[in-house]
Amino acid sequence: MNRIFLSFLIFLIKETYSNEPFQSQYCPKDKSLTHPCSCGQFTSYPLPSLFCNSTELTVRKLRKVLDSVTEIDSFNHLQILNGDLKALPRNIDGDKDFLAIMIGNSNVTTFDVRAFEGSFHTLETLIIKENRNLDSFDFSQLYNYEKLVALYMHDNGIKEVRGFPIMNHINTLLLQRNEISYIEPFARNEKLRYISFAENKIKEIPRNAFMELPMVAEVDLKYNQLDVIKEGTLHFNSKDMVSIVLTGCGIEKIEKDAISGINPHTIVDFTDNHIEVLYEDVFNPLIQTMWKNMGLIKLHGNPLKCSCSTFGWLSKDEEYLVHLPGAVCQDGIKLTEFLKDSCKDIKIEL
Repeated sequence: MNRIFLSFLIFLIKETYSNEPFQSQYCPKDKSLTHPCSCGQFTSYPLPSLFCNSTELTVRKLRKVLDSVTEIDSFNHLQILNGDLKALPRNIDGDKDFLAIMIGNSNVTTFDVRAFEGSFHTLETLIIKENRNLDSFDFSQLYNYEKLVALYMHDNGIKEVRGFPIMNHINTLLLQRNEISYIEPFARNEKLRYISFAENKIKEIPRNAFMELPMVAEVDLKYNQLDVIKEGTLHFNSKDMVSIVLTGCGIEKIEKDAISGINPHTIVDFTDNHIEVLYEDVFNPLIQTMWKNMGLIKLHGNPLKCSCSTFGWLSKDEEYLVHLPGAVCQDGIKLTEFLKDSCKDIKIEL
């Protein structure tokens, strides 16, 4: 990731949103910038930033602000907070170009993805957050942003993700805390590594949803409504797969061959679900892939109904349980202790 992208991430983490950014030698010298926006400098990068943090900000006023700046065409960041934008139309930027844009809590109800046409060749980070009435977004138009690296769209009202295009630079896609109930399988994206659909309303993952992402490292699906993980859904084709997070999804059943393509170091997190039995045809292939490496299957908070008939296969080798940390039977006994004390053929030294 380049210096500008990293600096903006730090900016977000610290939440240093300022109504009075420090002055920049790169801001318009003729003071043409109109209320309610101000100009300042966020990083040492030699471009100014625009800060529009006001409940008075409407689309009409935003267009007026951008049109009023004639001295400068290129900016570092555009930050819009607490505005009243409603419908964001095409080409709102007046052909100004930005490296990063953030629109937060600004009552956006519709968003034309081509709103920032001036930034088609420059934009690296796009953040649209806390607009609960924004329930749709045309992801297919994102291909216009040729250099887009990160898309953050959390705490909106997005209901579906369809038509995500092939993009040359996209690395991060975070869509947590929306109203998403449907996702379409991804087209091939060579550099997409981090994906979050956490805290949505997804009930079913389509077959091979992530198969065309050869560099994906983390997929976060926690706190959705995935009571069944069906065969063929979580198949991966990435040598860098680090974690699959399925915490708190209400999972009761995992079908055979539901998860494949993991690596010896992958962590699969099933914490706080409703899994009762660790079927050999489901879990043994995962353990065999992780065998004597760093991979883990997290099972804490599942009501495992331990019995020698269904869990006895785990006694084949003491290393199996190393990959199942936090596995506890429904009665509170650790799975390792149950296998040792209750199953006659157990050969595990604790």
